[in-house]
Amino acid sequence: MQKCLNCNRRFSWGQVYRSFLGLLYGSIECHHCGAKHKITISGRFIVTALTVLPMLIFMYFLSDLNLLPTIGIGLVIAFAGSLIAPYVTPFDVVSLNEIDGDGRRGMNEAKHLR
Repeated sequence: MQKCLNCNRRFSWGQVYRSFLGLLYGSIECHHCGAKHKITISGRFIVTALTVLPMLIFMYFLSDLNLLPTIGIGLVIAFAGSLIAPYVTPFDVVSLNEIDGDGRRGMNEAKHLR
């Protein structure tokens, strides 16, 4: 599983998976140090290679089934690839939001949270 590049704490699988959802890739914020991480360009290619490409290869070249079963199996293949993606996708730190010793965010971050 991916780690925070600032404090080396592991992200949960769910945190990483949620960052893939939607049309735009979201950022991951470390719960321990507050550093924000975004998926790299190579990471986007990895997610695509694990989800879309196997589905398309099956649907266009390997399937002799009717349309509905082909689409169903293709979606299962894409979903299986998306379950693997959080383990191999690289992230980079985009901002460091330090947390004070008492567990609160610094003054600049606190103003944005109000």
